[in-house]
Amino acid sequence: MTQADAAYNRLGFTYAPCAIRTVSTPDVRRACFQALKILEGIVYDTVFLEGNPFILPEVKTLLDGITVGGHKLSDERQVLNQARSWKTLLRYDSHDATEMMQFLVDCSTDDGLWIDAINPGQGDKNGYWC
Repeated sequence: MTQADAAYNRLGFTYAPCAIRTVSTPDVRRACFQALKILEGIVYDTVFLEGNPFILPEVKTLLDGITVGGHKLSDERQVLNQARSWKTLLRYDSHDATEMMQFLVDCSTDDGLWIDAINPGQGDKNGYWC
């Protein structure tokens, strides 16, 4: 008997992991929709991990298209690029939810990302190169 089994016996309850099952398949479109609804929070969390000084209200303001003063342009570009990356990823995965979720960086996507890094904002009206 392992220590974990002994602890379960002392506590007086049992646990059957096979009793917890999901019968529905994951809904990729719904997951993408929910992620887009909380995009500002996802972007804030991601850039915060990179040491970016933007706070959540400033990220929301910047993603609404209004500039925020007092920050370096590199920090601003990092927030905007992170948001664009998430939107691109979610756009690819929400188009075909019938297949397994996979993301491939093909040549056109890769070229578009590199071109946008050199000439920011020169994509189509939504900032996409595809």
